[in-house]
Amino acid sequence: MHILKTAGFLALLSACLIPEFGCSRGPKVPDVSHINPDVRVRRFDRAFFQLDTANMEESLSKLTDEMPYADFFVDFILSYRALHPSDSITKGEVAKGFIIQPEVRALYDTVQLHFGDLEEFEKDLGSAFKFLKYYFPEFKPPVIYTMVSEYHTALLLPPEEDAVAVSLDLFLGPEYEFYQYQPLSLPRYITRTLTKSQLAARVTEAIVDDLVGESRGGRMLDIMVTEGKKLYILDSLLPYTPDSIKWGCTAEQSQWVEENEYQMWVYFLEEDLLYEDDLNRFRKLVDYSPTSPGMPPESPGRTANWVGLQIVKSYMERYPETTLRQLLSMNDAQELLTKSGYKPR
Repeated sequence: MHILKTAGFLALLSACLIPEFGCSRGPKVPDVSHINPDVRVRRFDRAFFQLDTANMEESLSKLTDEMPYADFFVDFILSYRALHPSDSITKGEVAKGFIIQPEVRALYDTVQLHFGDLEEFEKDLGSAFKFLKYYFPEFKPPVIYTMVSEYHTALLLPPEEDAVAVSLDLFLGPEYEFYQYQPLSLPRYITRTLTKSQLAARVTEAIVDDLVGESRGGRMLDIMVTEGKKLYILDSLLPYTPDSIKWGCTAEQSQWVEENEYQMWVYFLEEDLLYEDDLNRFRKLVDYSPTSPGMPPESPGRTANWVGLQIVKSYMERYPETTLRQLLSMNDAQELLTKSGYKPR
């Protein structure tokens, strides 16, 4: 049932004229100019590919001493533990086999051309870390390792180290040809987010995901409020970043959800989705998807998460003394919804 209106020409035109697309209601931006967080971005990609392949074991050991992430990279990204449980093949041999592959070396060279420096990334990350330290004084900035993983994973948080690893080969831009080929064959709604401008937002998002954690319940309401909390905190940490980048949607989609908030809420109620616990019925409303089922093709996926963000905003506007730390501890989605007095526009 398609009950939502399609964004028209004037809406699209206004989206093109607004510098920060979808500028939605959000928390007041505090002064963080006095905060100077430690931003540590380590070019693991360069250090790893510059290992001495003629003396691999010693060279890899020295790199591991300097960057402990090297051990995790070989064990899990290069699958040493899974594929070579015996000692017949050493970690150094696995690392060397990866480095000398012509297609991997070509990918590394492409990454170096695209990411000659990370000055803008470090600047944006430094801004996010300022706000993290403001809202969470105990926050310790993680080490950021850059890597070339041959499209293994975009971002990960190594479990035994306070770090975030970023695979630069998955941020080469939507037109990078190998994203279209097997085994990747990535859809357009994913490749449009694989850009250099998304790097800081995605790293910050990974940190926020870790802070908030998973939903305590399986109903759509539970998940959408949990994801709404993540988006609200992301808004607080990246107040000058366009919604289209923070949310990973297009500018037109960001404008579309702003214009259709009421209709989306009515749709969730009419279809009895709010308290649905069968994930198959609402997966595309809370997870990455090209569009939301039951809505026009102009809609993005994860529309329920965006409505969850509006619920959290309503609560925080009603109880402005609530800190982000206190928001994290609120695990009853129904209570938060009730107290928010949420009324869609």
